[in-house]
Amino acid sequence: MRFTRDVVPFALSIILIGMIWNEHYVFFLRYGLRGTRVIVLNLLLLFIVLFYVYPLKFLTTMLLLPVFYGITGNQEFLMELQGMIKGSDVSYLMMIYGFGAASIFLVMQAMYRYAYKHREALELNEIEKFDTQTSIRGNMLLASIPLLSALIALFMIDYKWAGVYSGFIYFLYTPVMFFFYSRREKNRKRLLAQGHKAIN
Repeated sequence: MRFTRDVVPFALSIILIGMIWNEHYVFFLRYGLRGTRVIVLNLLLLFIVLFYVYPLKFLTTMLLLPVFYGITGNQEFLMELQGMIKGSDVSYLMMIYGFGAASIFLVMQAMYRYAYKHREALELNEIEKFDTQTSIRGNMLLASIPLLSALIALFMIDYKWAGVYSGFIYFLYTPVMFFFYSRREKNRKRLLAQGHKAIN
């Protein structure tokens, strides 16, 4: 039973890491860049992801405990939760998670910025340049939300509800990213309609 319960959070963690891997895969599929800077950024990304795995699995396990027990008021649930982490330590967990997630997206942004810097050598057309800029800005937005969450946990560290407030920040992902990508997709279609002319 314990093993089964560990599999679900681990699987969810792998899905999130798989999304990061897919972004990494798309980057090299698009640009095929090599060089010292790309190698260093790759090693940095690998380091952060490996460091990030345990806090991610721990947080996922903690969030899924109510599902496993079926009711948040269950005494066994409360005992296991208290055995996993103290209430005062939730802020530290959210800081580790937030700074880790933000770092991953900032490294990806740095990789896309490097590609955009070499756009002439890569012979990118206007659509490819536009898509690269979208990835730069998108990764910045993806980094800003966990960073904001971590900062809230940091500045409210002595407040018992700091972990809850910093956790709710992640609900901003859906409206922020939906608005961003919807707007970028409209501009992309307009660019295609204009025959690859630059959009102001």
